[in-house]
Amino acid sequence: MGTGTQSRCPPGLRFLGTVALAPPSHFAAVMDEMGAARPPVNVGLAVLGSYIAVGAHLYSPRIQYTNVLAPQLAAQIPLAKKLCADELDIYLNNVQLQRVGNPHWARNATLRRFIDSLEPAKGRSAGPILLLQGERDQTVPVEVTTALNKELCDLGDVVNYRIYADANHESVLSASYKDVAAWLRDRLQGQPAPSTCQPRAAH
Repeated sequence: MGTGTQSRCPPGLRFLGTVALAPPSHFAAVMDEMGAARPPVNVGLAVLGSYIAVGAHLYSPRIQYTNVLAPQLAAQIPLAKKLCADELDIYLNNVQLQRVGNPHWARNATLRRFIDSLEPAKGRSAGPILLLQGERDQTVPVEVTTALNKELCDLGDVVNYRIYADANHESVLSASYKDVAAWLRDRLQGQPAPSTCQPRAAH
């Protein structure tokens, strides 16, 4: 999402904000969910886990794919490196996966550091955020993004959080297209970014 980092734009450019569509978050919980998954497995979870495994191995070659994934799914990594999410989803639907993740992933300290580094709410964002979520999303559930929204608001970020009732992980892009275009136009025109964050209670 670009949250928690300072802007590193090249000279002459200015960071105006982030548009995040159903962004993964709470990765430790995702890893635990993958480790506990049993048939019939959530193929969307397997797709996400495959990409996490690829990223983890790039982060440190000491992290093996089987530190993240069950062996059957780890064997599919060559295809995960080549296929986009929709294509990988179709392929894995035909694999008849018995398990998704390694339930003992947290024993690997390097993997724990990698998983922690992925969290978007690590620090205040350098700009406003448009956070979008489909209510029917089975890959990144609405409850997860709602929790992320609260964390970002608690950091003091300017967040405009919108949920699309009939959208899933794939269709949220088309469902939100007009809203995204309007939000980006307003940022380019220098309009103040709206926020749906609740005011913090006074202590």
